[in-house]
Amino acid sequence: MKRDKPNIDYKKHIGYSKRAEKALKEHLNSKYGKKQSAEIWAEIKRIYESYLVDLPYIGGAKNPMADQLYDSLVCFAYWEALPEKESVEEFKVTVDSVFFGYNIRTFPKWFSGQNQHLLNAVAFIAKPFIEYSINRHVRSGEWNNAWKVLVNPKKKPKEGLRAVLVGCPICDFAKSHDLMFLMPAMCNGDYGSMPYLRLDTIRPKTVARGHNVCDNFIVNNESGLFEKYPVKVDENGYMYNDEPVELK
Repeated sequence: MKRDKPNIDYKKHIGYSKRAEKALKEHLNSKYGKKQSAEIWAEIKRIYESYLVDLPYIGGAKNPMADQLYDSLVCFAYWEALPEKESVEEFKVTVDSVFFGYNIRTFPKWFSGQNQHLLNAVAFIAKPFIEYSINRHVRSGEWNNAWKVLVNPKKKPKEGLRAVLVGCPICDFAKSHDLMFLMPAMCNGDYGSMPYLRLDTIRPKTVARGHNVCDNFIVNNESGLFEKYPVKVDENGYMYNDEPVELK
């Protein structure tokens, strides 16, 4: 597929990924003819470029998490450009195809979340890497409202791994563009993707639900912990769990 790169300041921002472009174009082609799909894609690109005019700098290509924001923005641009708007439920299917629609396979137990030694090793390695590559830039203000990532803060859980995201530039963007009603489609997909890693997510707090963090307790999906804190859905459609006593 020939790339159709947006006209943006690449010193400050990054474009949407090949994965996102492919998934969204496939959605358009399944709904509209070739000519109309091309016209809609041109509008998506125009909207995406307009989003980035006043978007706060979060590190661009230097931030290993930046693609999460920029692929989310092209999903928002897709929804805004549609002549017939998707419902939130339909939009979630679209978003999932962008972030999780590639060829996912279930990992073997020894190389998955069911291996606690591996999770401990990941946490041990990830902490200094994240501190150097992300957190120091956010803390200094250089990367504005980018996520700060905390791995196993305060204490290491006996089982699983805790990943806390402080702030959310995707949510900040949705608020400033009156798109918060679409945020459940952005947030809820994590629950369906984790089982491929033999994991489950227990998430009592998310920024989009009014907290200052997205608090993710990632556990072995055969440990029984997830079943103790079943998924609930709030009045706005966000999936969440009660706070595990293991984190208190």
